[in-house]
Amino acid sequence: MKRLFTSSQSQRAVRLASSVKYLVPDASPAPHAAIPTVACVDPALVPLVAGQRYTWCTCGRSQQQPFCDGRHAGTDWKPLVFVAKRTQQDWLCTCKFTRQPPYCDAAHNRLAEHYARRVKELSMAPNVSNIPWLAQAPDDHEQPRIVLIHGLLAGQHMAKHLLRWLREAGFTDVSLFSHHASPKAIADFLDAAKTHGRRIALIGYSQGGFQVIKVARVLAARQVTVDALVSIAAGGAGRLYPAQWFFPVRRIPKNIVTLVNIYSHADPMGTDLLSQGNALPPRVAKHVHNVALAKSDGVDHIALVRCYPVERQHPAVAARVLTTILATLTGLCADHRAEATIDR
Repeated sequence: MKRLFTSSQSQRAVRLASSVKYLVPDASPAPHAAIPTVACVDPALVPLVAGQRYTWCTCGRSQQQPFCDGRHAGTDWKPLVFVAKRTQQDWLCTCKFTRQPPYCDAAHNRLAEHYARRVKELSMAPNVSNIPWLAQAPDDHEQPRIVLIHGLLAGQHMAKHLLRWLREAGFTDVSLFSHHASPKAIADFLDAAKTHGRRIALIGYSQGGFQVIKVARVLAARQVTVDALVSIAAGGAGRLYPAQWFFPVRRIPKNIVTLVNIYSHADPMGTDLLSQGNALPPRVAKHVHNVALAKSDGVDHIALVRCYPVERQHPAVAARVLTTILATLTGLCADHRAEATIDR
């Protein structure tokens, strides 16, 4: 495949990357492992064919911009797989700082600002590599067993936000799994706690929001109750991921007691354009809570689960999303204590 940007554009990107220390005070000129390389300043106008699958480069290292050529090998980066909706020419991001990947959102016009913010976030965040994803609590632990499932390229994001936040809130048996993990394996992990009379909860974000339904279906086949299931931003462009083709994410199994469905109308990555495709009817579970953030709130896909730094939490997320999740999980602890008291 031919390179889709000119040598002059490439030279501009090189000059930009080499001048990071001038654009961002106190930043190292060498790119951080969690910060993509600026492949090109200007977006690439690419002919797309409806129904065809493409792999968009996320790391910025590819020489076949804006597409992946495998140069991410040996790193934590993975390309974004997407399927074109229409046959047309479209602008794809090459600066890698878009918030609507793979499409350009004009982030290249404020690249220094975006780069500075990313560096600041990394400097304020804990070292996520030191946060164990799997909790070491025994199967007969008193608290509920909580499983988080992250979305595409969102493992570290979920680890340094929701995973850390729940553990700091006092929940000690919280584990994080990839959206590529086997639903059966996750069901086994939850079932092991359920056999001891414990509460179990599933929380899925983006692609993980699809996967928690799949895990719940496995447990339903075993006649195992899911005490709480939280689905966050499972829809929108997320339906284009090949693993979710034709998967009816709104077809909920009958074994869920409390179901929390969270989405933002300002998030095309995880919210369907037709509003009626997002809310769940009350009949699908004993308790159903639809948390819909208005488009005017401006909560995007990333901000929907951002917890740290606290001052960067979106007010709507803090007031409605995090509060709802915390209340749901705290309720499971209260129910367990009440049953234990009755048994005694």
